[in-house]
Order: sequence, then structure tokens, then C-alpha cells
Amino acid sequence: MKFSNKLLDLLDKFSNVNCALSFDGYQKVNDYIRWGSDFDTIVRNSHMLVERGHKISVQTVFSMYSITRIHEVFEFYDREFPQCGALINVAGGQDDIFLPFNHPCPNLVVESMQRCKETKIYYMVGRSVKSQVDLMFDYYSNPKYNVNIEKLKQFYEFNDKLDTARNTKLFDYIPELAEAKKLAQCLT
Repeated sequence: MKFSNKLLDLLDKFSNVNCALSFDGYQKVNDYIRWGSDFDTIVRNSHMLVERGHKISVQTVFSMYSITRIHEVFEFYDREFPQCGALINVAGGQDDIFLPFNHPCPNLVVESMQRCKETKIYYMVGRSVKSQVDLMFDYYSNPKYNVNIEKLKQFYEFNDKLDTARNTKLFDYIPELAEAKKLAQCLT
């Protein structure tokens, strides 16, 4: 988010600087996931680093919050940073409520992964991107896919507390995930 002139001047003294920048969602989704950050500021800073001759790599974490909109991040990478390396990670650990493997709207995940497959970043930057997209596509396309209602309930209970602490509403940032809460309540 912030680069001091002193840091920028120091970085300029090196000929091979590569900064890794995280975009876990596009615009409001990123701001919600990385609360306290500002997407537009990160983009401006990214371009500033490139303009100063430095390299950047982009990183994305697939999570419950972002999985239905990952295509927006990939399309953004294609437009803004077509020559950058990219790395994909998965949020959380085993049985974590933030893992992207329990979304209540599998059709939206499949649609997002399909759109990811139409981007250049999907094909050009290596195995981690392609393999994660393919994994999610196959996982959510499986006719036997089934939501773990208890984990989903835990996720929404946590998110309600998060929204209370932040004085935010999930609906204002990721409306499809907020709407899916109604579905989860119907299933319990």
C-alpha cells in the first residue's frame, strides 16, 4: 500500500528487483478480503514499480470469498500485467472454513473457472495457475459435489462477526456469497 521515497530510492539502486503483489479479488472483493487495503492504490503502486524498471509478480489466493470471481482477477492480469509471473495459492488449511472447496453456488465457481480458461494468464505462467483452475473446475463440475452444511454455517457465523467488527456488510462487496447464505439457512 505504501512506498516511502527512501525505499523507492533504495530499490532503484538494484538492477534486479522483483516485488510480489497480492490481488485476491478484483476491486471491492480484494478490499473486503484484504481489509484496510485499497485496490486502486495497489494498482497505482504496481504500475509505479514497473515504470521505475522493477519487475512484479502477482499472487492470488483462492478462497470462499473469491472463488466465484477469480476470472475478474485473471482478466485484470491480462489487461494490466500481461508479462508478469503469477502464483496461485489456496486459503486455509485442512478443514478450514475459508477453503474454496465448499462454496454453496458451484455453478458460479464453474462459470468463473471456465472464464479463467479463456485468459492468457491461464496458459502462460506455469503449472500453479492452470492446475488450480483445472482442480476447481473439475471439483465443482462433479455431479456428486455436495456442500458441507456445518462448515458453511461456521463460515457464515464467522463472517457475521467479521462484518460486525468492521461495520461492513458482505452483500456490499460479494453479493452472491451473501445471497447464498439464504440457501445455506434453508438447507439446515
